Parts: sequence; C-alpha cells; structure tokens
Amino acid sequence: MRSEDALFVPAGRGPIHHVLGGTHVNKAIPADTGGAFSLIELTLPPRMGPPAHSHARDSEAFYILEGEITFETPTGAVTGTVGDVCILPAGGTHAFRNDGDTDARALVVISPGEDGHRFFSEVDARVKTPADFGLVPDIGARTGLAFR
Repeated sequence: MRSEDALFVPAGRGPIHHVLGGTHVNKAIPADTGGAFSLIELTLPPRMGPPAHSHARDSEAFYILEGEITFETPTGAVTGTVGDVCILPAGGTHAFRNDGDTDARALVVISPGEDGHRFFSEVDARVKTPADFGLVPDIGARTGLAFR
C-alpha cells in the first residue's frame, strides 16, 4: 500500500539489488521518504562484505536480524549478533563482513540515502562478475563513496 499517509511493504517484497555479493531488498528509497532515508533488508552470505570505504554524505545504521556481522573501523573491529545495532556515521571509514558459515541479515537505514541508492542501483546494473569489480571505485566516486 502506498499513499501520501503510508507506505506498506509486505514481507519478502521490494525491489532487489545485488551489490558486491549481498542482496538488498529495498523497503523504502529516498523517493518514498522525501529524501530522508533508505531502508534496506540486507542478506550477506558467508565471507562476503565490502572493502573499507567511506561515505561523504550517508550515515548507515545496521540492526542485525540473523547471524553475525563484523564491523571494522581504523580503531578496531567488533562482531554484532542478533539484536545488536551498529551506526556508521558519514565521513568515517568502515568495512563490514559476514565471517560466519550461514547468511547474515540486517535491516539497514541509510540517511539521507540518495547517494547510496544511486550507488547500489548502478552497481546492480553494471557489476555482474568479479571481473567487473574494477568499475566499482568509479561508480563510488560519482555517488559519494570512496574505497580505501
């Protein structure tokens, strides 16, 4: 259901992006929220996750639903489990990965989210094989994301 008063997205529904090994089910994109945020249900397979990077404008908040996710910053690493929250502010450098043997799932809020949504959309459209990874830094540079 979508109206000026509400957006309802049923379980298992929403546009899907495949991004660097993870699956993003878009529950809300900036166009749905007046540019305030994106809301993504992330599934991260074992031993997957993006390399160290930073966002010029987007902050991310992860709420872990299943499994474990390791978050790494220049000051160290921490592994979150079900119910844990990790907030990664804009401008900071971070990486995250699933070191476990089963899929990890998280609900991720990205604010304001426009840069992230453009990045995820373009990576999904253009990066189809590991050989295509060389395209990612350029896509990031155009969408406010820098790989370290």
